[in-house]
Amino acid sequence: MNGGRRVCYNRLMRSYILVVDDDPVLAGLICDFLESRGLRATSCGDAAQAIVQASTLSVGGLVLDIALGSYGSGVDVYRHIRHGAHHPKDLPILFLTGMAPETALPMLPNDDPHVKTLFKPIRPEKLFENLHALGSGRWLAACRTTLPPHGGPSRN
Repeated sequence: MNGGRRVCYNRLMRSYILVVDDDPVLAGLICDFLESRGLRATSCGDAAQAIVQASTLSVGGLVLDIALGSYGSGVDVYRHIRHGAHHPKDLPILFLTGMAPETALPMLPNDDPHVKTLFKPIRPEKLFENLHALGSGRWLAACRTTLPPHGGPSRN
């Protein structure tokens, strides 16, 4: 009954990369790119939605815009995630911003080794490489859309 285990694993254990950006076109492009790399991704457009989705989904990483327009910022989402009990402290978080570095960097944590910042425009491969490096690939394995033949998490 190996197939039953696989279905159970798919439903209960797989995670998503949560992309949070108030530009739905950009968020969709990022999700499409991550999915083309074999990852599960979903998106939302503001901090309040991000907090709700991060609380209800199994999240394997976050891609956060800093300036979200309404209902808080990406920094607010970061603080909620890091100070909450629902998420591990080593969850990879990648900030994306169109702000100038001298404006953005003072707003962001500089003592969290599981956070990186990229400045828009970004190359999709750079985004993927940074997500992978943040989690040493460990978190991304839980976000894979396919499972290896034995039904356990992928090691790639």
